[in-house]
Amino acid sequence: MSSNLVGDVRYAVRTLTKQPMIAGAAVLALALGVGANTAIFSAVNAVLIESLPFPEPNRLAVLWENNAEQGKEREGVSAATFLDWRRESQSFSGMGAWMYWGYALTGDGEPQHVTAPRVSPSLFNTLGIGAALGRTFESTEEALGQDRVVVLSHEFWQRRYAGAPDVVGQQLVLDGIPHIVVGVMPAGFRFPDDDPVPMWTPLAFTREEESARRRRSFNVIARLEPGITFEQAESELAAIAQGISQQYPESNAGWGVTILPATNLLFEDNRHLLILLGAVGFVLLIACANVGSLLLARAVNRRREFAVRTALGAGQGSIVRQLLVESAVLTLAGTVAGVGLAIWALDLIMAAYPEAIPSWNAVTLDLAVLAFVGGVAAVTTILAGVVPALQASRLSVNELLKESADKTSAGGRARRLRSALVTSEIVIAVVLLAGAGLMINSFLRLQRVNPGFNADNLLAVDIFLVDTRYPDARQQIDFLTALVERVQAVPGVLAAGTVSALPLNQSGGADFDLPITIEGRPSVERGREPEVDFRVASEGYLRVMGIPLRQGRGFTDEDRADAPRVALINRTTQRRHFPDVNPVGQRIAIPWGGSREIVGVVDDVRHRGLDAEARPEMYVPMRQEAFGAISLVVRTTGDPLPMAESIKAEIYQLDALQPVFQVSTMRELVSDSVATRRFSMLLLALFAGLATVLAAIGVHALVSYTVTQRTREIGIRVALGAARGDVVRMVVRHGLLLAAVGVAIGVVVALGVTRLLGSLLFEVEANDPLTLSAVAASFIAIALTASWLPARHAARVDPMEALRYE
Repeated sequence: MSSNLVGDVRYAVRTLTKQPMIAGAAVLALALGVGANTAIFSAVNAVLIESLPFPEPNRLAVLWENNAEQGKEREGVSAATFLDWRRESQSFSGMGAWMYWGYALTGDGEPQHVTAPRVSPSLFNTLGIGAALGRTFESTEEALGQDRVVVLSHEFWQRRYAGAPDVVGQQLVLDGIPHIVVGVMPAGFRFPDDDPVPMWTPLAFTREEESARRRRSFNVIARLEPGITFEQAESELAAIAQGISQQYPESNAGWGVTILPATNLLFEDNRHLLILLGAVGFVLLIACANVGSLLLARAVNRRREFAVRTALGAGQGSIVRQLLVESAVLTLAGTVAGVGLAIWALDLIMAAYPEAIPSWNAVTLDLAVLAFVGGVAAVTTILAGVVPALQASRLSVNELLKESADKTSAGGRARRLRSALVTSEIVIAVVLLAGAGLMINSFLRLQRVNPGFNADNLLAVDIFLVDTRYPDARQQIDFLTALVERVQAVPGVLAAGTVSALPLNQSGGADFDLPITIEGRPSVERGREPEVDFRVASEGYLRVMGIPLRQGRGFTDEDRADAPRVALINRTTQRRHFPDVNPVGQRIAIPWGGSREIVGVVDDVRHRGLDAEARPEMYVPMRQEAFGAISLVVRTTGDPLPMAESIKAEIYQLDALQPVFQVSTMRELVSDSVATRRFSMLLLALFAGLATVLAAIGVHALVSYTVTQRTREIGIRVALGAARGDVVRMVVRHGLLLAAVGVAIGVVVALGVTRLLGSLLFEVEANDPLTLSAVAASFIAIALTASWLPARHAARVDPMEALRYE
């Protein structure tokens, strides 16, 4: 048996190599289908299907405060409200709060900025994860003065301490204060999200935080008690929130609770992967249809071979076994090539767009996915190769020999099946092209959006001033003022300024909103005042960023702490709160800092994304309102990135212990803000391109096959006086008819399917007629080209040769 199998394999390889075009096309189609699907399915499996790396992740809930009247569904939680929830709720076995925090790590070379989230001591128990070395935080370390301890990540422990087992008890100096290492977390543990952090410190609330119910700046995660549903927990928290709003109406009137399973957030944040999953599945269908079409044609052409082998004594089982082996060889070759393609594609995607595939689990080649995808390809290949052989084996030898002598009648069912397969390829390709066209159109529109500032030659440097070194406002203002002056004197720098929250910068500064009171207006119930995003900016910030001033004046160096307090507002604030009056000269007040005069109106800035509408904003002068978390922005004469080291040197000249958090160009921030959309667009366009190429190959192969089958007919037509042009039109008409049917069905299907792209589109409707028309016209042109090549071959048929055909 083994010798027969070896012989079958050798014969299969020899037979396939005699038809390299068909074998190569089949292997290429399988490789593209298997490789693309394995790569994307592996990413989706790691991001969406594998559980969060915590015990019983389905019991983890994420909590926010909400306010329906203000259109706020998921706001941070105040410290006081968190403490009320934790104390009064019975639905949770554990609840923890956390917030990102930046520290200056000193004592070993250049000062470093490290992100060390402040977390409730109860948080690790809530997640169900303990320390791998030492311990996590104790409840007593939730008190101020007892919180000078730190838990290290496994990666940081390995990198800084080379995995030394005696690290517990050692000191780390954070913000100039010694902290004792009490534990090391297990390898691979990540929190608050999939990006690794070096360490964690205890969250100890100050008295001010415990009383400031309007300061909603903390994140909360909780674990449900066994047997408690999310609906029950939400009902209990809603009742608690109602009691809080009645007890503290000035800060909590209208505020409720939003609760969601932690696992749900994975799907919300990664919907683009589901779209790509569907798209790459379509590519696999087209690849399988293409392989099926090629092998069906090959099997029909081998009917004479089957007849001869049967006449020589070969049984049905022998013929079927041989075709099974040939199909297995094709599948193996295509799968091996697909594995290489999948590995390369995964590495490329994770290197180029890691932010587009945020995963708590490692994104690697998934063998189960590969087995499934390879199995689909194998079944398709085997059916396409074996079914015609089974049909042929049921005919007598005389019928097979007679039928093989007349190819115009041979394999009629196979031709119809091939036509159906190629039509389905066209339908799927048109759907993918429509989706890709919409995404490209959307992305181009997004790229043309004016962000409200000029990003060219602009460098951003994020800095967090250490509280222990700059404890009061005067010291912070003096440092920032001196820093701007020094940086502006650096050769190659045109201007510099600072702001508390830089547009499109998700990691630096402090971005929050505040309620305002407009003087001279009827009083508004506390808790329902209008709100604006709050920015602290130096007098040069607007000029550095290129943000136009539309009315009044900007800040000057005269707007000092001892001068009248002033503010700028943006045009959205003007339209919303001063629609019929000149805002310059009006006065507004915020919870601290008292009343301020509006001295100017500036243009809107797309602060949270190019696809996000501008929000109401107000700016106050840096010299009047100190802020320790700032972004230094620098406009340069040329490429700004090479200036980074000179600017960092100026910071270290002022304070050798002050670390720099992050350095980036504004062009990078703008680009990063659309990275997920760009990633989705590029991959969808790639898959659509693959589908189109495969569908075009299918059209070309079918028309070529038809020409081959009708060679005698064409020869007779030419011999009877048919013009060459008539032959070309006859052949092209067949390909165009096939394409027209596929395109018509594809457009109808696309009208329904592209609605799934709605959340990923910007200023483009899912049924955009221009895009669909362009896709239809493009594919008709592709089909025309694919049909014209075999039509030219048909027009050159020699009648005498054709009449002697077989």
